[in-house]
Amino acid sequence: MLSPMADLELTRSRDDRRLYELAGLGTLRLEGLFSRRATAEAGGVAWSLHRVGFWRTAIDATDAAGTVVGTFDPRALKRGGTLTWGARELELRRRARGRTATRSPGASARSRCSTAGAGASGR
Repeated sequence: MLSPMADLELTRSRDDRRLYELAGLGTLRLEGLFSRRATAEAGGVAWSLHRVGFWRTAIDATDAAGTVVGTFDPRALKRGGTLTWGARELELRRRARGRTATRSPGASARSRCSTAGAGASGR
């Protein structure tokens, strides 16, 4: 039997409209004109998030060395989608208020934050 998965909510900072916070685990900062890029940080590690190609809606997350460590593929008609982070595949879905990420059982706090951060930039 699978254990229950945690729901995490990414919320906008009251002081900065371009900064989102994930319950003390990490942050997501929108960057650039039209917020097409972002930086996610958790546990002292940062990832750059950016859209791939002109027509494609996927978002790649790269580490400091520029290596792709994750990809978010949004659904075509609804918010949410699939996040592939390393060997894990996670589902991001929208709640009535805000966004949440579902993690696989046993995932670390850093991967939970990465999940929500990467997904949230896929607006």
